Amino acid sequence: MKRLLTIALASMALPGLAQTHGHISFEAGIPINDFRDHTESVGTGIKGAVYFPFQQDVPVFFGVGLGYMIFGTHQQEIREVLQVKLGNTVIDEIPIDLLVNTNNNYFNANIAVRYKAPLEYVQPYIEARGGLSNFYTRTKVLDHTEDRIFTDNGDDVISSKTQVNSTTYNFGLEGGFIIRVGNVGINIGAAYLMGGRARYYDRSQISQWTVDFKGMNYDPDDLDSDSVDLIESAEAAPKKSTTDMLLVNVGVTFGFGGGKK
Repeated sequence: MKRLLTIALASMALPGLAQTHGHISFEAGIPINDFRDHTESVGTGIKGAVYFPFQQDVPVFFGVGLGYMIFGTHQQEIREVLQVKLGNTVIDEIPIDLLVNTNNNYFNANIAVRYKAPLEYVQPYIEARGGLSNFYTRTKVLDHTEDRIFTDNGDDVISSKTQVNSTTYNFGLEGGFIIRVGNVGINIGAAYLMGGRARYYDRSQISQWTVDFKGMNYDPDDLDSDSVDLIESAEAAPKKSTTDMLLVNVGVTFGFGGGKK
C-alpha cells in the first residue's frame, strides 16, 4: 500500500504522467447470491490502485489494484500458572498469559480498464476488472506475559497457523465518481464482483472456536512453538460456495490530468 501511495503522489510531479492517478480507499464487502446464503460476515478493509493512460489525450486507463479485508475476528485470553516444584513443595510460580487471535482474511489482486470522464470538478468513471481472490483464516498465539518471556521478536507472536487457504478468480464492473479539489479528490465507488468457488470460515464459526493450552516445558533458550496446540470446534468445517460480492469504497484520489481535454 505504501508503494501505491508513493507512485500516486509522484505522478503529480511528472508532466509526462499528468493523467496517471491512484487512490487509497476504505472498502466494505457485502456477500450476495450464494455467498450470502453461506455467511453472515461483512468484510471491511482497504484497497489501493494506480491507473495509467493508454494515450495522453484519451481518458481510458489501465489499472492495477490490491485489496484486503477482514470477514470476522475472534480473540481468546488464556491464563495459566507454571509451578517450579521440588517434590510437593512449590518454589516459584511463572504466570503464563496468552492471547489467541483468529482472523478471516480476504485478499484480492486485480487488473482493470477504466474510462474516466475528462470533466473539470466531478469525474464519473466506469471500469471492468478481473483477477484473483484469496480467502484464508489464520490464528496467532501472542505472548502477553509481563516480561514477554516467550518472544523477543517485537511482534509478540509465539506461533501461528493457517486453518484454511483458498484461491479463486473474480471479475466484474465498478462505477463511481471523483469529486476534484485541486490535485486530490474524494473517490466514491461501488463494484459488482463475481467470484469463483472457495473454501472459507464464517464469522459465526470462528466465534465458537476454543483453544486449549496443554502446557509446555519452559526453557527460555529452546522454546518449542509447536507445544501450543490449536483445538478447533468439531463442527467448524469450512464452508464452500461461489463468492459474489458488492464492494463499496470511499477514499482519496491523487494525480489528475488538468481538467477538460
